[in-house]
Amino acid sequence: MKQATLPLITLGCWLYAYLHLYRASRLQMGYPVQAVPVSTSAIHGEAGLGSNASNVFTFVQISDIHISRNIKHGGLAHFGSFLARELASLSPALLLLSGDLINAETASKMQSEQYQDEWNAYESLVRESKISLRNNGSFYFDQRGNHDCFNTNTTLFEKHSATKLSNGYTHTHTTPFGTYAFAALDACPSMGTSRPINFFGTLDQVDLNLLAGVVDTASLHHFNHTFVLTHYPTSAMSIGASSDGRGFDTLAQSVSLWMSGHLHKLVGGKVVMYGYHESTNLLELELGDMKDNAVYRIVAVDNDMIAVSDEVISLPQIPAPVTHDILQSPPTLPQPTDIIQHPRSPLILITNPRDARFATPTHEPAHKILSSTHIRFLAYPFTKSQAPIPPKSIKISIDDIDQETVVEYVGTTKPWSDIRDLEQSTNHIPLYTARWNPQLFNDGRDHSIEISVADDEGHTATKRIIFRVDGQRAKNHGMESGIGGYVIAASFEKLFKGLFVFAHLFIAILLHVPKLFVDYAVQTKAYGSYRSHLMRRLQHLSKITETPFFRPLKDEDELMETGHLEESFPQPKLPLSGHILAHIYRLAILWTIRFMNFAHTPRLYFPFFVYFNYLIVGPWFVGNLVPSAQNMSDRVGLCYVYGLWFAGGHGWVPLLDTWYLALWEHTSFIFPLILLLAYVSPPPPRLNTTTRQTGLFHFIASTCSTIVPPALLTLWFIATAFFSFYGWTYGYLSVILSPGKMWMCCWAAWVLGVKGVVVRGLRGTQLVGSVSARLAPGWTFSGGNDVDEEEFEEQIEFTEHAVGLRRRQ
Repeated sequence: MKQATLPLITLGCWLYAYLHLYRASRLQMGYPVQAVPVSTSAIHGEAGLGSNASNVFTFVQISDIHISRNIKHGGLAHFGSFLARELASLSPALLLLSGDLINAETASKMQSEQYQDEWNAYESLVRESKISLRNNGSFYFDQRGNHDCFNTNTTLFEKHSATKLSNGYTHTHTTPFGTYAFAALDACPSMGTSRPINFFGTLDQVDLNLLAGVVDTASLHHFNHTFVLTHYPTSAMSIGASSDGRGFDTLAQSVSLWMSGHLHKLVGGKVVMYGYHESTNLLELELGDMKDNAVYRIVAVDNDMIAVSDEVISLPQIPAPVTHDILQSPPTLPQPTDIIQHPRSPLILITNPRDARFATPTHEPAHKILSSTHIRFLAYPFTKSQAPIPPKSIKISIDDIDQETVVEYVGTTKPWSDIRDLEQSTNHIPLYTARWNPQLFNDGRDHSIEISVADDEGHTATKRIIFRVDGQRAKNHGMESGIGGYVIAASFEKLFKGLFVFAHLFIAILLHVPKLFVDYAVQTKAYGSYRSHLMRRLQHLSKITETPFFRPLKDEDELMETGHLEESFPQPKLPLSGHILAHIYRLAILWTIRFMNFAHTPRLYFPFFVYFNYLIVGPWFVGNLVPSAQNMSDRVGLCYVYGLWFAGGHGWVPLLDTWYLALWEHTSFIFPLILLLAYVSPPPPRLNTTTRQTGLFHFIASTCSTIVPPALLTLWFIATAFFSFYGWTYGYLSVILSPGKMWMCCWAAWVLGVKGVVVRGLRGTQLVGSVSARLAPGWTFSGGNDVDEEEFEEQIEFTEHAVGLRRRQ
């Protein structure tokens, strides 16, 4: 029973962590229960996809503007150009911004701060373009991103944004041919911590209650579609449940299209971030950023068939230089004449047959494609005259075969001449149609359609998409393949938590299994014989692996910790694969011995044992998580594995960032630390007649092999302690009050560095003779590495109980 004490302590810590800490941190998230999904019961109407221009509307999404006082390109210039030129030509029914209005980063990008001039610049462009006033305030909607809540608990967004709502919004878009629901879920943490622990989002109970209300209303009133916007992709959020227990998997089944931003198309802005959640039949599309890539999205709903196209603003240079200094004054809206000189190719959006990658058969009337009579597409010119593209300049090909069909322009609306003219408010639908026979392509395969146009100024554009007439999705054209599809479809919450649990359990096994075995072996007086057996196996494997393929082992005395080298072993000739397996087996035995040494070295084992169990129940560090906050209860928080905790009634702030941090520390610090401790753990006294090697070369070699690796790793631990717990942004408080790392680093520096180098170097030689004299009569000690008095005390105590150790005959 005594041997099980330490594992039981660890098990008790795990139970306390789960029942008290983890569950408490999840209270505001809600717990999903098995729930019957609400039927969408949408009414899509019987109108077919023919030659009429009715039953169509468009909306535009933009994301991640990042207006900045420190960055002199992109953001501000792109947003101003988009408002002045592109938006007026598109003339959509709605404009939706999915977060990161401002940048809120210092010039070094290492810290975050809310700058009033950045908010003033954003507000100035919105005010001058009058987009917040268009259609009586029902045209433009914005929401928060993680940069908008960096290092702030104030209401800057509520003061300077268009919606004035920091908890998301809902909007119902009503047309003569149907009703469409829009919901923006905030997902920002309840406390606006400074970066970098503010990257992942949180869909808590408040957010999901908002979504549940929209879904219920849409079902009750038979809305045609439900569109949802979040700044973060669903894969980058920790997701809870609504008050009635409906989780993401239940509510998402009623959503036609989920749109997000945040990831900026990953590395270099080149990764397509589209995904389809098979379990919920949810189409999710991440939009590239306006900041560096100048990307926006136009969505057309044509007879309830959803067509999507991501486009790039037309500018001479991307990212475009920012010529206005917002520190001096807020910017003004560029005049269309200032940017119209740069040619802009027409924009094409094919609505029938629409891009089969984005098909959602459970939400769309997909049968309309097969029964349609006309190809349908929107073509937007960006010329000075704003005249429709001449139909004669349009060419259509299907599967690379030119179609002999007549193209007609059936649009009846006109684009806005100036975004600031509120009298021009009609949703512009530049619709073109051409007859076709979809039955010719009803073979269950993917097909391609290509449309080329030329405007009256000679600017050309071509659009090519994959389509299917059976309404099913095209699965082999980038939606499921590649890193983008994986990132969108994955759940980083499950990934990080699962990997953390695995890493923690793996280290726990390394900590407890050798200790249980050593204690049992000592108690049964079998430790010595078992260790001797391992040494013989190690010696044999070392002999047979001395080949030209590998560096031979020169110092058997140091590596095998045994004096019985007189036996000779055969040295068979093995193939390369055999040598590799022998080396793997040898390393396994060698590290088994090292962990056995670690388990019976109390001065190393028990500090790590206490530290390892503390990590799961205590805060890793205390820091100024919201440096700009005035009150200490709003500024200072505790960082646990499960999230952040603030005093003053704030309580838990569950964040996925803390799980990622814990996983990183387990792999980069805790696991290397236990390996290092096992590596430097002293073996029991070697009871043989081997003489001690002397000389300068041996001293240097011994020092390098025993001191340099621990010293270098210790320096790495201390260096990363400052950066891992973000002393540069959360203050030195997060480094000083850091039992999760810095305190352990200091202990490791003392044990492995200062004590190992100074104390051993000064006292090791003198202690060898005096301590070895205390060994029992008939025993002798072979010098080997210098050890200090404390180590010898531990070894002598262990030797007195390890009856199985060899005596010299």
